[in-house]
Amino acid sequence: MKLFDLLIKGGTVADGSGGNPYTADVGILQDKIAFIGNADGAKAAKVIDAGGLIVSPGFIEMHSHDDLDMISNPTVPYKLLQGITTEVIGLCGIGCAPYDPEKAREWENWAGRFLCDTPAPWTWRSFGGFLDRLEEAKASLNVVGLVSHGAIRASVMGLEDRNPAPEELAAMKRLLADSMEQGARGLSTGLIYVPMVYSGPEEMIQLCRVVAEKGGLVVPHVRNLAGSMADAVREFIGIAKSANAPLHISHLGVIGRANWPQMDQALRFIEKAKSEGMDITFDTHSYTGVSSMINMLLPPWVNKGGRAAVSERLRNPEIRRRIKEDFINRQLTDPVPGWEFTPNFAGWDQIRIAGLSNKNNEPYIGMTLQEIADSRNQEPYDAAMDLIAEDEGTVNMAISDGYSIENIRKVIQKGALIGGDGIPAGAHPHPRLYGTFARFFEKFVREEKLLTLPEAVSRVTRESAGLLKLEKRGELKEGYYADITVFDIETIHDRATMAEPKRHPAGIKHVVVNGSLTVEGGKHTGSRDGRVLR
Repeated sequence: MKLFDLLIKGGTVADGSGGNPYTADVGILQDKIAFIGNADGAKAAKVIDAGGLIVSPGFIEMHSHDDLDMISNPTVPYKLLQGITTEVIGLCGIGCAPYDPEKAREWENWAGRFLCDTPAPWTWRSFGGFLDRLEEAKASLNVVGLVSHGAIRASVMGLEDRNPAPEELAAMKRLLADSMEQGARGLSTGLIYVPMVYSGPEEMIQLCRVVAEKGGLVVPHVRNLAGSMADAVREFIGIAKSANAPLHISHLGVIGRANWPQMDQALRFIEKAKSEGMDITFDTHSYTGVSSMINMLLPPWVNKGGRAAVSERLRNPEIRRRIKEDFINRQLTDPVPGWEFTPNFAGWDQIRIAGLSNKNNEPYIGMTLQEIADSRNQEPYDAAMDLIAEDEGTVNMAISDGYSIENIRKVIQKGALIGGDGIPAGAHPHPRLYGTFARFFEKFVREEKLLTLPEAVSRVTRESAGLLKLEKRGELKEGYYADITVFDIETIHDRATMAEPKRHPAGIKHVVVNGSLTVEGGKHTGSRDGRVLR
């Protein structure tokens, strides 16, 4: 007689392979799948009736920003309750390690506030030390870490706007190599964010060669997602090709209605490179909305030097005049390199404050910049600059529209993996923090039938695990780790909205992480058995 710790009975198994689903029982012993088949007569300490439900591998999120929130909030319910059992952190080049407190203090102030409302003290120095800290936190889900270009650059040369000297580039390469040896699965960069916006192609090629030598993955937020998005994609394809590095493009998309046609050109660049033998993949989220920092309203030179320096500049009337008169007018006819001026593609009434640290301004959370400007009798740009100055530099925003739903469909059909790109900092985050995977299955699988159920499950499980080189994860097989999501494809529903973003989805019934029942009946059990997958 078989004896299991947990038995999932009578579900429809979509095992991640892409093959047809089948009815079977899944028996779990300790942290592994011990049996798949007919378990009639077997006994188990816990039995779950999965009749009428889909039993799949746990979902893998390719793009998250929970680096610090997993320390402050280790149960991360907004991820487990949408079926995620493994997530990738360190994205957009915004990460926490390596960390040199003498040179990167302003990076800690800036990145820490972006990533988490109450960031934990940065007691680590190396990437391995940061992973050790994550292990101590005992989060509820598994974590895959990418080393952050921003953290590497800041630890060598602060937030300076210049190319690295030869010895500085050598130091950056050593930090990158060390980080990968300590467990990073690749390098992430964000070429619109300080200090990475100051990096040229040669710096990137040199770093990407280190990644290639170590067998890792290069994951960029490309230099522009708006007016020159296609050229930005082509730039990084050239960088990765020169370095002979596998390339995974984060949140492949283009912002602004006038720019949407560039997606076809970007996809042609990708297809051409793949036809020439390059290893290129990409991910997307499932919303047309945008989530970032309100600092992105400012030209790059204003963001130099960290939060305090930004606030000081914005209190200078002459600098404000220069920003408004010179840069806003120029952006319309003579774009500033590295600057995606958000109001060009999203009105002030679409830009909503997601979070800030100045308690005096907390009533503005959830309001649009137009509403805030009206309440303060200001022009919206003045209101935005005042908010940034009063907050000492970091205010998170969510934009209700920006991406094309048709472009999202195109990249999904072209093989996009899924990453929510939600930012947990702020009282009013973008709804994609809570609803990405429910929306993916609800809209693109059940309603639009863009993918079949087996195709969709494979996309967010086996294909993602294969790209990340995760051993014995991403499929339901005997001997594999028991990361499992049980959901109802007929009722799965994204309940998060721009007005009420912190609403968990419906239809996710049970989630198992490393054999531990972490979500039962749609409720988090408090289990914290996730692992750092070095």
